[in-house]
Amino acid sequence: MSVLEKFKCIFYSDMSSYFKTRKTTTENSMIKNNKDMRPFTPESRREKNKQINSAREAKHEVIRVTKSSLIKMKKEIVEFKLEEKFKKLFFRQKKADVLKIYKAWTTIIGACSMPLIIKNSIKILKYRKKRTSCLLKQFSLSALFIGKILHRLQYIKKHMAIKKLKILENYCKDWISKKKHSQMIIITSFFDIILNNYCMNHIIISWKSKVIIKQIIFIQKKIREIIPYKRKLYDQLLEMWRNEEGIMIKSFISKKKKLSFILNNDQTQQNFSLISNSKRLSYIREKIKDAVKFYCLRMHNYRASLKMMSTGLITSSWYSTAMVTWRKPRPESPDLIELFTTEVFKDLIRQAMKDRQSLRLSNNRD
Repeated sequence: MSVLEKFKCIFYSDMSSYFKTRKTTTENSMIKNNKDMRPFTPESRREKNKQINSAREAKHEVIRVTKSSLIKMKKEIVEFKLEEKFKKLFFRQKKADVLKIYKAWTTIIGACSMPLIIKNSIKILKYRKKRTSCLLKQFSLSALFIGKILHRLQYIKKHMAIKKLKILENYCKDWISKKKHSQMIIITSFFDIILNNYCMNHIIISWKSKVIIKQIIFIQKKIREIIPYKRKLYDQLLEMWRNEEGIMIKSFISKKKKLSFILNNDQTQQNFSLISNSKRLSYIREKIKDAVKFYCLRMHNYRASLKMMSTGLITSSWYSTAMVTWRKPRPESPDLIELFTTEVFKDLIRQAMKDRQSLRLSNNRD
């Protein structure tokens, strides 16, 4: 038995009051019809009646259809409301059982889903760890690459700066030498002015003192003794140079047979010379300067060792016993004649010949 069948008698009793059939009044209708039909013929009246009847039937049909649709709609609304009420009543009656079933299913689903959730969370953590490690590796590699590029750029910048400075080196040297020369002229002129204006009296008084006169006389005597010795030394060294150069020329001529007929006499060999005396003296003086510099360096080292021994840096027990054996001997002053051996003269002659060839080549190019 459906829901409507339960309340069928009640429904139709309620609905009968809304839809009631209207009773037609025959008297009024007949009078109206007669009034309307007076000016028409019987045929037209019949057609008019037919049209009125058809319109009336159509109207009744529309009313019937709308009435049935409204009844159906209201019936469906009432059925839906009743079904909802019965559902709510059923759920209220079965609420305890539904709760038990709901709790059971929730516990089962939670118990089954927890390991899956833990597994998925572990997978996500592992994936994140791998991803972070990869990102860190990429970041470290990129940082190293950028650092190497920056280091290389710094090296390139430094190298370029050094190149630019090397280009400017000669100009800087010329500028410094010119500046030094101009400043030296200014300083010397300044000192000359000061000494001439303010210090002449002091110089005259000191010159008249006996100590300074004795020192000056001593220096003059030593200079007078040294000058002839120096001349003799240079003459002897030049003679040794000429002899060594003559030996080298003879050996060269013996190898070259074409020149033997030109330089057979001793006079031609004596007068023949490749290097001038001024050049020879310049090379000899440079060699003497090198020997004196080396001797000064040795003396400096010797004095430094003596100063170290005199100070309290070495205060051990063995120092007093081993001092004599450990102490360096004083360097001897160089013997210039023994210094200039045949090998030294040969090296000087070769160097002079090379300088002469380089000068000739430069002059030819110019």
